[in-house]
Formats: sequence, structure tokens, C-alpha cells
Amino acid sequence: MANRYIPFGYEITEGKLTIIEKEREIIENIFAMYINKMSFMEIATRMNDGGVSYNNDGRSWNKNIVKRILENEKYLGKDGYP
Repeated sequence: MANRYIPFGYEITEGKLTIIEKEREIIENIFAMYINKMSFMEIATRMNDGGVSYNNDGRSWNKNIVKRILENEKYLGKDGYP
């Protein structure tokens, strides 16, 4: 079976794609910071300074992760994402 990539903030529960509520807040904060003219690096720094974990695997936030989140149309409900 092929590995599937599920974006940060989502999980599969009982065969359905669902939102992880605590990560939903993180995504909303990232978009809010960007709208308030913070750079990708500033957002990543704020996440790291706040002790926010990325995917619970010990990785630190960086500008590329933030950029991928902001550019991912799945967060806008595309492709059947809630």
C-alpha cells in the first residue's frame, strides 16, 4: 500500500478525513499572522518560540513549512478537505 500524505491539521478517523481541532487553531493563527504581514520566517520563529510542535516528530518549524501551509489549497476546502 502506498503512503499517503495528509497535511498538518488533518487525520483519518473511521475512514473519513477529519480536522484535528488543536492543530486547526495553529493553522488559523498562521493564516492570521500572514494576513497581518508577518514573514514566513517570523511565523516559523513564533511557532518555535511558542513550543508548537510540527507533526509531533521533533521537527522545528521553518519558513518552508509555513510557506507550504499557506499555499496549500486543501486548507480552503479543495479536493474534498473539510
